[in-house]
Amino acid sequence: MLLVAPAHAAAPDSSNSIEMFVGEARVLPVSPTRIAIGNGKIISASSVAKNQLLVLAEGGGTTTLHLWLKGGAEKIMTVKVREANLQSTLDDINRLLSGVENVKARIAGSKIVLEGDMVSDTNQARAQQIQKMYDDSVINFVGKVGWEKMIYLDVKVLELTTKGSRDLGIRWDSDINGPHAGTIADFYSNDTFRYLPSPEQSRLQTDGALIPNKLWPPQGFINLSTLITSRINLLVQDGEAQVLAAPSLSTRSGSKARFVAGGEIPLPVSDGFGQTRVEFKEYGVILDVTPVSDDSGAIYAKVDVEVSSLDRSVTVLGIPGILKRKSTAEFNSKDGETVVLSGMYSYEGSKDVQKVPGMGDVPLLGGLFRNKNKVSATREVAIVITPRVVQATPNPDPGAKDLNKQKLYEFDKRVRDEGLLPKRPAPLTVTE
Repeated sequence: MLLVAPAHAAAPDSSNSIEMFVGEARVLPVSPTRIAIGNGKIISASSVAKNQLLVLAEGGGTTTLHLWLKGGAEKIMTVKVREANLQSTLDDINRLLSGVENVKARIAGSKIVLEGDMVSDTNQARAQQIQKMYDDSVINFVGKVGWEKMIYLDVKVLELTTKGSRDLGIRWDSDINGPHAGTIADFYSNDTFRYLPSPEQSRLQTDGALIPNKLWPPQGFINLSTLITSRINLLVQDGEAQVLAAPSLSTRSGSKARFVAGGEIPLPVSDGFGQTRVEFKEYGVILDVTPVSDDSGAIYAKVDVEVSSLDRSVTVLGIPGILKRKSTAEFNSKDGETVVLSGMYSYEGSKDVQKVPGMGDVPLLGGLFRNKNKVSATREVAIVITPRVVQATPNPDPGAKDLNKQKLYEFDKRVRDEGLLPKRPAPLTVTE
């Protein structure tokens, strides 16, 4: 008996893959006799000429294109249609990321993925803007923890005082010695302890009168011995300068560094319900610095400085007022360049006249009987800032590690030599 198997179509070729974007038209060099499409909403296909098959991308997604060719051959193709031309979008994104360190873009499926670690806050913001530009086509996987440069700030807050202190004139004493009165008598005396001109004499003879060894009865006396003095003052004082604070601050680029040297004064505050709470107001030297550094090493900084002190001449409910000098400035500088900010002035003055009553008001000659003391002080607060950029690397080189060890050793030695910390005991040695 002869068994004849039914004829089967030839086995299909290995499947091919095509990637397209919505709206794209592509011509394939085939002339199929029959066409089957898995999802007609994604692509459409038609023969336009001999050996030319036109495929149109209608919507995003993945589908299958099955072609039957002449001679019984079959061809199965997988077609992926993206919502946009990702390659063109990727090229645009790479141009936007030009010069941005540690951020890369790649195509993953139907999306473009942004990836990166140890990215600065500025570059993170740029990646977020790119994601917003391309809406859902871009996924941002850039690390959220920014890796910014460290900026070291050497700050000195100085108070420059220009004093005009003049003490000129003749100052007379304000009082003189008055009369003196007293009584003298000897209650007991003897020849042994009596002073005599010579040992042979028992009495001292003066003008024929004899002075007894014992003075009795008591004798009184009244006298006047006084002196009026004056002093010529020719004193002139110059200015001086003092360092109010000299902090060394470190902060990340774009972050704020804050320094406070002073105290807090309690202020009672009543709310709308009649309850009293206490708020504290800072005073002293208050410094806020926000530096930002770019890749070239240029530094931009915003500085807020306040120098205040208690004013006990003005009190409310026993709480003193606050004298305040405050300034805000912004500047650009290079790495290691020193910037001086000044201009916060305050003025204090007083005048005192001392004179002899009546005589000090006499024209022309009155200058001999009066003294003038005039004090004027102009105070200026100046801030000297030297910023330096410190490269922040996750794995510092050995030279940087050695430098850090040296700095720690110098700091430890200084604080122990000044007695701020107890000295370390000498290592024990064991001898056998």
